[in-house]
Amino acid sequence: MISSFCRHLGPPILLTLSLKTITYAQDVQVPSFLSLTQFSGILETESLVEFDYASGVDAAENYWAKSIYFEWTRAFDEEETNEGDYPFMICHANRRLSGVQRRGEIESAINKLDIPMARLIPIYNEDDKTCFVTKLRASLAIKLANYLQNAQLYIFPLTYAMKLIGNSVSSAQEQGDGGYLDVTLCPGDLVNLTDVNTKQQEELNTLVLDAITSKDLFTSKTEAYENFFWFALLETQGLGEEIPRSKFWKEKFDAGVDSSTPICDRIAEELVFDFYKAGRNEGDLSVMSIRFDQLDRNTAVADPCILALVIAVSLLPSTCAIQSRPRIENQNRNAQYLIQTRPGAQPGIPWYNTSISGRGQYVALSDTGIDINNCYFWDNSPAGQKFVKRRENIDTNQRKVIQYDPYVDTTDYNYGHGTHCAGTIVGHKSVDGINEQVGMADGIARDAKVAFIDIGTMERQLILPPPDRLYNTGHPHAKVHSASWGSAFNGYGINARNMDSFMYDSKEFLIVTAAGNGGSGNTANSVGDPGTAKNVITVGASNSAGQDLMDGQLGSDYIASFSARGPTADGRTKPDILAPGSYILSAGARTSFTDECDPEDGIYVGAGKFKAGVLSLQGTSMATAVVSGAAILVRQYFEDGYYPSGVKNLAHSYVPLASLIKAVILNGGALLKDVDNGQAGTTPSTPYDNTQNYGRVNLEDSLYLEGTKSVQAVLYDREKLFDGEELKFSGTVKYTESCNPGTKFSATLAWTDPPATGGCKSCVLNDLDMFVTKNNFTATKYFPNGLGGKDALNNVERVQLDFNEGDNYTVHIYGYNLVTDFQVFSLAITGCVGIPTKPLVVPSETTTPTSTNGTAMDDTRMYIIMDYLVWGAWDAVACVALALLRLEDEHNNNNCT
Repeated sequence: MISSFCRHLGPPILLTLSLKTITYAQDVQVPSFLSLTQFSGILETESLVEFDYASGVDAAENYWAKSIYFEWTRAFDEEETNEGDYPFMICHANRRLSGVQRRGEIESAINKLDIPMARLIPIYNEDDKTCFVTKLRASLAIKLANYLQNAQLYIFPLTYAMKLIGNSVSSAQEQGDGGYLDVTLCPGDLVNLTDVNTKQQEELNTLVLDAITSKDLFTSKTEAYENFFWFALLETQGLGEEIPRSKFWKEKFDAGVDSSTPICDRIAEELVFDFYKAGRNEGDLSVMSIRFDQLDRNTAVADPCILALVIAVSLLPSTCAIQSRPRIENQNRNAQYLIQTRPGAQPGIPWYNTSISGRGQYVALSDTGIDINNCYFWDNSPAGQKFVKRRENIDTNQRKVIQYDPYVDTTDYNYGHGTHCAGTIVGHKSVDGINEQVGMADGIARDAKVAFIDIGTMERQLILPPPDRLYNTGHPHAKVHSASWGSAFNGYGINARNMDSFMYDSKEFLIVTAAGNGGSGNTANSVGDPGTAKNVITVGASNSAGQDLMDGQLGSDYIASFSARGPTADGRTKPDILAPGSYILSAGARTSFTDECDPEDGIYVGAGKFKAGVLSLQGTSMATAVVSGAAILVRQYFEDGYYPSGVKNLAHSYVPLASLIKAVILNGGALLKDVDNGQAGTTPSTPYDNTQNYGRVNLEDSLYLEGTKSVQAVLYDREKLFDGEELKFSGTVKYTESCNPGTKFSATLAWTDPPATGGCKSCVLNDLDMFVTKNNFTATKYFPNGLGGKDALNNVERVQLDFNEGDNYTVHIYGYNLVTDFQVFSLAITGCVGIPTKPLVVPSETTTPTSTNGTAMDDTRMYIIMDYLVWGAWDAVACVALALLRLEDEHNNNNCT
């Protein structure tokens, strides 16, 4: 039970971590402690990040152990120097006992040993163990562990990393314009605050500030090497430079407390401390809040000082937990949470909470321009200052815009369409152009980057480049292209064909396009080319929520009245999916300004309004940008190896086909209610109709994330089907704690069909059919898309059913009539279908199906007239030729495709 001080780490090198002499440390045996993996199952702290768990478990566990041994030296030093107690965690892991029995055994030992200590604060109680936080002297912690050495006890001092709740470090870096640190004090510290007067409050402030600065960690780095683990490791063993986190902290302290800038001293002088109880009971823990007002516009200087404050407070023996208080502010989160949770569910952002926010991903965008000086794109780094808007210039080191192809010009018009769409996809606020922070109008994939091609004139015309230039924007990095533009032509036009052709030749490449805004009055066949393409995701618009609604709008479960309706001219169902598009707050171009940003008053800009550097618009353009961001998140899910376990595992990294992303997004689509026609009332809508089709994007029902309410998923990709062949995919429905009765079974088939000919009347060339059977009873077949038989029109098919515990399902895929030798397809199955153990892999050799030939677009410019439409004037719009396409501006309450 008791491990020696250096048993796990070889020679006793850890004794050198403390620069102060601990006279008896070499003879001390330290009790067992939880591994980093075990600890992370108890508390959500910065520990996994601090020890770089994602990059290697063994190395992380090694430094975790070293940090605990180092903390023991600090605990002994506190006892020897100040006769002080130290915060400890105690875990009792006898599985035969209940939590109260485990606690009783610990308290009985404390009483028998006559150990003076604060009360036990329970923090975890499950079948495997019960854990507490308390304060006692280091030598008495050893004594307690020796007494209970047969009781499966873990006891160890709280390190700084164990005290940092959630993402406190990253949140603290967003506090350059002022914020709070909330500190939970350990049991027994400042318990009675009832009679604290103003003078005593000032004395407490001085006492705490002295305690912080006495460590010399906040204002000087010299003594910090003795108290902070990473610096001690660097100073005594010379290993820190090779460790990313040690390098991170060294850079921060070099830029802050050890720099020539006196801002850290100013911060220390202006800190304001408040103390309050965590609850109403006298015995509740005390909380200390530390307020720092606006520090400096140069957050590159202020942030290191704030981080130094966080570390200094975390090293206080009276601190048991610390958190950078999350900002309470309105922003573009309405669209963010609406696509990450089910309709009617508690708003949440489980994908962001699981670190899926677009990091490492790139999106291509063709639009009117981007105001790269807006704070949602601004890059003030040395690389950003050298950025040149040139087609051949692709620089992934840029903060946001990695390429700006000036096909038409180099800017956007005031409060322009392109800046808004780019912001909705990838915008992330940075007031200094370097350090990012939560913004009022952050995008869906806020940590992704964009490659942009400018196709809009200042006169609000659109000029399309040739497809090889248009769709190679961002190549080879960008695998999703967002196209928020379209026409009134309801047939399969040249642009639709070009998109299908490009996607067929580049099967990992996905194009997301707008359905159009001609649906008012429930106008059928209003979806326009290129939204009529087969392989793209065509997006309609639903209502947003909260402050992104106009007065009278019914809410997020309703469909926007202007959203274009299908079918296409050849009878295919469109749009494919809906997303919030009425209204969306995003970045607003101010072409004569630099670093324009959120309004200084911090007041959310309501639906249809604009102020400072943000703008609220509506249209299927906005919804398209939302879905493009969602597609980026899904790509990151696969490329970061979240499938199949629901946990990031880079060993399972996989590059998905575009058809798999499409199948996943459409498979999880959530049914909305009716069309919101304003004062005209509502119009009914049903699944698979030409108003909502597969419903609204709902990532919670699309892919599995461990520890969330998401569905289980079984996925198939790059599957090959020959003409006349049938493939079967079977499984069993099983209920678990995380997958309960009532969870719907859903299966979606998608494939990238060969491009058809412009004007086609039957545009799907490879006809694959899907049906589902239960319990091997083939006499009853469940057909897709709400039909009573096969679907011969669409290249996406979905079946949703209710299953009982123990039911077997079989998904049948049949190659009914192919024009090529074979067809590659993707299949997404969700429900209580279990968690697979086999990851997706890319075959070593992939044969490309024989493609049909078609006419390529020549290298001439197509001029597209952009109609400047006044709100409510949709019915007056008509398209006179295929070459006259429309991008509808949304400034001043206009609607945009």
